[in-house]
Amino acid sequence: MSLDEEYTAYVSGRLPWLRRIAYPLCQDWHRADDLVQATITRLYVKWRQARVAGDLDAYVRTMLVRVFLAEQRGGWFARVRVGATLSDRHVEGGDRDAAMDVNRALAAVPARQRATLVLRFHCDLSVEQTARALGCSTGTVKSQTARGLAPPALAARRAGGRPRANGGIVMDVKQVFDTLARQEQPPSTVSVQRAMTAGRAARGRRHAAAAVASALGAVAAVVVAWSLIPEPGPGPDDGAVTVVSTEPSVTATVTVSPGSDRKGFAELMKTHPAKGRIVSVPPLLMWVSDGPREGELFLCESGPNGSSCSGLKPLAAQQSARTVGKLRGRPVWFGIARRSVHGVTAVTGDGRTLPARLTRDAGAGLGLWAVECPPGMEPVKLVVTDAGGRTLQELPA
Repeated sequence: MSLDEEYTAYVSGRLPWLRRIAYPLCQDWHRADDLVQATITRLYVKWRQARVAGDLDAYVRTMLVRVFLAEQRGGWFARVRVGATLSDRHVEGGDRDAAMDVNRALAAVPARQRATLVLRFHCDLSVEQTARALGCSTGTVKSQTARGLAPPALAARRAGGRPRANGGIVMDVKQVFDTLARQEQPPSTVSVQRAMTAGRAARGRRHAAAAVASALGAVAAVVVAWSLIPEPGPGPDDGAVTVVSTEPSVTATVTVSPGSDRKGFAELMKTHPAKGRIVSVPPLLMWVSDGPREGELFLCESGPNGSSCSGLKPLAAQQSARTVGKLRGRPVWFGIARRSVHGVTAVTGDGRTLPARLTRDAGAGLGLWAVECPPGMEPVKLVVTDAGGRTLQELPA
């Protein structure tokens, strides 16, 4: 069976399931179909990677929820609230008015809170599974759940005239979600063929962009380095540094002033030349260099506070990533990761998150990452995730 045939068979069989998840999120069948269409298009682009996922359904469900959340930032759904209509014959106990009150309250809940409620009480995921799907901490899931349950709890109390215990409102929300899921699905506008066509076009654009990036690798490295270094002034002490591009046979020269705010960059490049690429991981330039002993590596970084190198021990079997250092005087953490790592996120004690900048192939089989936190945001840990958003490792900050 070809890859396209595998994809078609999987998506065709799972469309009703995807629509049943999308509908409680959107509470509108047309919008739900748009969400499913966007999700299966993205899935086609990533099918080679997705098909070998340990749990393909979980991978696709995570993708659908993240597409939903991404589309809330300024899209149609962010401006228009739609409340689904509950059918009388599906409401258990016959209290349709109370169920409608809870449903209207759910429709007004912010998108991320509603996504949390759908994953927890419609998809029956645990707190940990929901955190992986949303790419956040378990504490964030708990707080989002509590906030998301508050409006339907108030609606239920107004309808019933008495407060609802937490377990009671959870059952009310589950009943509403189950009722929505059991409703007869209208004819779908989702097209697998259209998703494949759009996916092929997206792949073509990616391949074209990759080809251009490879051809211009040397120029890109020079531009990145130059943009981060002040214009050098004339003088006899100016030094030259070789920047190695993705193509080993291509080099370019950048003139660096010893008085620039990246003091030591030129000197460090002379003593520790890049083994692979110099990459921009703002606010740093980073690269991997050979150490003095066989198999030893150095991680070199040049930033506003100067330039330095740190010896690297190989990642242990159970490690996906490691923190190598923190810049003195600035809240910047940086480190290394395996190629399988697709995300590193800083998480604060109160659940706020900030994604790190990550370059997945910087040389020597390693990715490099850095995260600069704004004033007042002090992370307690760094969460390392794979392409499906699953947590691979948690690092203390």
